Amino acid sequence: MRVRGDRHPCPIVIRATPAVTVRSLLRVEHYLRGSFFDCAAPWKRVIVEGVAVLELISSALPWASAIGCTLALLILPGWGVLALARVPMRRLYGVAPPVTLAMLTVIGALAHLVGIPFGRPVVMAGFLLMFALAAILGRTVWRETSAPELTPTEPAESASRPRYLRIAASMAPALLALLVGLGWAVPSVRAIGSVDELAQSFDAFFHHSAIQQLREGGDAFPLTALAPLYHAETVMYPVGWHSVAALLPGDTTVAANSLVVATLMLLPLTMLTMMDQVLPPGRARRVSLTALMFMPAFLTFPSVTLRAGLWPYSLAAALLPALIAALLHMRHGRRADDRTSRSVIVLLAVIGGTAATHPALAFALLLIVPVLVIDAIVLVRDPETRRRGVTLLVVYGVAAVALLGVSLSRFDSMSTFFGRMSSNSPLMALGIVLTDRPAYQALPFAPLHVILPWIFAGIGVLVGIRRRSVPVIGMTIGLGAVVLVMTSALIPGPLGPLLTWPWYGDRERLGPVMVIGVIALAGVGLQEVVIVAERLRRRSSEPGSGRRRATPVIALVLVALGATGTLTSGRTSILAEATYHPERSPYKVYVAEAEEDFIRATSQELTADAVVLGDPRDGTSMFSALGGHEVVFAYLQPPLDIPRKRVARYADQYEDVPRVCAALASTGANYLYRDTSADSGRSGATAEQNEEFAGLNALDTSELELIAQHGPYALYRLDVTC
Repeated sequence: MRVRGDRHPCPIVIRATPAVTVRSLLRVEHYLRGSFFDCAAPWKRVIVEGVAVLELISSALPWASAIGCTLALLILPGWGVLALARVPMRRLYGVAPPVTLAMLTVIGALAHLVGIPFGRPVVMAGFLLMFALAAILGRTVWRETSAPELTPTEPAESASRPRYLRIAASMAPALLALLVGLGWAVPSVRAIGSVDELAQSFDAFFHHSAIQQLREGGDAFPLTALAPLYHAETVMYPVGWHSVAALLPGDTTVAANSLVVATLMLLPLTMLTMMDQVLPPGRARRVSLTALMFMPAFLTFPSVTLRAGLWPYSLAAALLPALIAALLHMRHGRRADDRTSRSVIVLLAVIGGTAATHPALAFALLLIVPVLVIDAIVLVRDPETRRRGVTLLVVYGVAAVALLGVSLSRFDSMSTFFGRMSSNSPLMALGIVLTDRPAYQALPFAPLHVILPWIFAGIGVLVGIRRRSVPVIGMTIGLGAVVLVMTSALIPGPLGPLLTWPWYGDRERLGPVMVIGVIALAGVGLQEVVIVAERLRRRSSEPGSGRRRATPVIALVLVALGATGTLTSGRTSILAEATYHPERSPYKVYVAEAEEDFIRATSQELTADAVVLGDPRDGTSMFSALGGHEVVFAYLQPPLDIPRKRVARYADQYEDVPRVCAALASTGANYLYRDTSADSGRSGATAEQNEEFAGLNALDTSELELIAQHGPYALYRLDVTC
């Protein structure tokens, strides 16, 4: 157990790991406080246990406050705008996060054009202006339509309940969604440990540097926000995720970790709103929402979020159900003004917020595109709407051709980025996809966890076909297409690269999309099971019997049993440990704990004009992410511009080669960081990879002034004169 009081806004942060249990805390207290806490005395043991519980609570408080702050930032601004605009849609909190991200994107663009630094005061002012605009529109342009009801349409027998009970009943699904999110979040938090634990992955290092760049540069415009990291004037990079993290309290590790765990809790909330649009209205709708409890059985979403470190992509995946819900809401709009104005504006805001997080999720709309195509075909069959239907089909066709053209031009470079996993047969590849098995081989294979969700999803498909439900049939086709694409990534051949290039040939990135489709269809199937069960009990029970009311309880217990095994399996903890504690996994340790402490301590002694040079694979970028100082190489990949390529390859020749000396001087580097430990960037790398930084690592330090050193970690003063 280690106290880190200087790394979080809270006074004391206790580093809690799965090994820190109440029993271990009891031993610590008994050892520290001597014989006074003799466990033989019952009253003394009560004191010891009380202290242990308080310490565990204190270790959880930083996480709770950080995650709560993150969810509030993601949900409240968007929810406020939608509510003030009187958007007639239930469960606005599920659509609010992408709207919030769209608001941040607009504020960042306007601040860039005006020349105002992007930060909390500017964002707060922008939110207030948008609230005022939404309120004006809600009271003038859209005044005729009433505001969304607090409670969905309910049976007549429940309309006589007190108002507070009806409001509580309407909030029950949201609480259920939060509890489902905790099924992923709690094991993750236990495995990560401290809220300021450093994620050890290639992508995580870049995102830490990007957060720091937004905080220091005060620019959140996608064309220029991260351009300094690439040493260019303009670089198109969506910074929705980084904008949220830059506004959160704490250093980059605290902000990133809280946003990562909040993302795990966000997907069930957005799924709840989507299912509210997919499920037919009726008595069993609320019970069928308990299908959300199946979600922790699927692990590709936490795998992408925790193990791979694809944080912006995972947040965009969590927003995808909100995008589908907005599409279905516009499709179901009853009033012409809703379809042409308010619903369209909401849809555009949701699309913009999702695209500002990660545009690759546009390809994941494959799940909902069949619904739109079927709708267009239905319009074509009606003579009064035939022109509109033909127009939509033409637009969809042009988009498909354009997407195919882009696929043919770019799939070679992107599909081979990840080594594709081959299987013995297409049947085995299909089994890997359907059982949602992550690529992390250290994870126990538990296919039984997903059987029940797939069974209910199959029932939902049959129900949708029987009722000719366009959303259900369309999502079934879309789910089949997603499964096909994921399976093709596991089978050698030309089809996989062509279909999977937007996801770098990595089928795990499509896993969250498959989970969204399965859970939605499972909700339809569960609703039908509840309806049939109630019908049978109504026939076999006398009027007024209470047996009929037991059906929802039975359904709830059934789903809970299906999710219990996953909630207690600890598989999510294994995924988190792979990134945050790689010493317990086969993955590489980029920055050891001692090195992290050295960088944090040394950064406090450096001046504001410090520019640190060093191999980025040695953790040099952490002088920016953790210490707030400029670095020459801010990410792990090789440099892209010519001067820095010369520095990386030929830095040891700067005294003899004028061009190398000029390139080194242009970086402004005045400090050199060197890591000679067993976990340095050179260990485990190929000869070609080490060649890219050969000159930098061969730079002679014997005549340089030593500023600080701790074991194999050293920082030198660098004075370059040409």
